[in-house]
Amino acid sequence: EIPDAVGRMPELSELDARGNEVTEVPMCLAACEKLEHLNLGRNKIAAIPETLISGFANLRELYLYMNKLESVPSALTSLTCLSKLSLSKNNIKSLPETLGNLSHLEELYVNGNSKFSALPQSLGQLKLLRSLAARACPKLKSLPASVSSLESLIDLDLRTGGKKDVCKVPQDVVDGLVGNKCRVVGAVVKKGKKGKGGKKKK
Repeated sequence: EIPDAVGRMPELSELDARGNEVTEVPMCLAACEKLEHLNLGRNKIAAIPETLISGFANLRELYLYMNKLESVPSALTSLTCLSKLSLSKNNIKSLPETLGNLSHLEELYVNGNSKFSALPQSLGQLKLLRSLAARACPKLKSLPASVSSLESLIDLDLRTGGKKDVCKVPQDVVDGLVGNKCRVVGAVVKKGKKGKGGKKKK
């Protein structure tokens, strides 16, 4: 567990507590308002208190991979300084619609969430997002149309890791991303349907 003494370190800017069998995030961390890097990966955390996470206004990197999270608190999307967020290998099904509030987010990882099925429409508001990785998310069958607005995106990974990729992305969206120098892997290109006579359906 994370010792209460950490709460008596208000100047603390970095905390690495990965791989420590942590089951819950103690409220004493609320005193560490200057935290910029927080690594809680490889633990057994099932939930993050809304009131706690909203106090980390200076947080730039947050690692919550390999835990037991089933949802992401909406308060997390108030961390406007956040540039890197790792939620890989949890039990998350979706992300808050307010995800677009993370105006400085550059890297987002949701790999290995077997029940993950949807990214919010507000994803397109992440103008600085450079890397989006959703590998091994077999329930993710499509992306929001707003993904075409990610002008800084250079890496989009949608590989399922199985025999067949399943996430369908319209041809024009893929073309637009590739045109902006984005590496797109694992996408099932969804081409426009054609009617009789070779004409596209309107």
